[in-house]
Amino acid sequence: MLGGSWLDIEGMYMGMTKAEFLDVIADIVEAESGDLDGSETLKTLDGWDSLARLSLIAVIDKRLKTTLSANSVNDCATINDIAALLGDNITD
Repeated sequence: MLGGSWLDIEGMYMGMTKAEFLDVIADIVEAESGDLDGSETLKTLDGWDSLARLSLIAVIDKRLKTTLSANSVNDCATINDIAALLGDNITD
């Protein structure tokens, strides 16, 4: 699972790297860490279902203090589309 790099020393929010974001998705869909590059189509991604979407929304809410709506996630075609919704919360 992910380390604490999204928190600074005083526990303040710092965002998430793209690699960490991809690891979150991989963990949710039970893929190997490093197997995803963001270009994957969600409809064909093994393990991507309504529970996975809700799990991602919960993780994003907890770790990034950002709320994604189920509709906005449902409208995404790829993992990169979800990352784009998060804007500056995801860094390279």
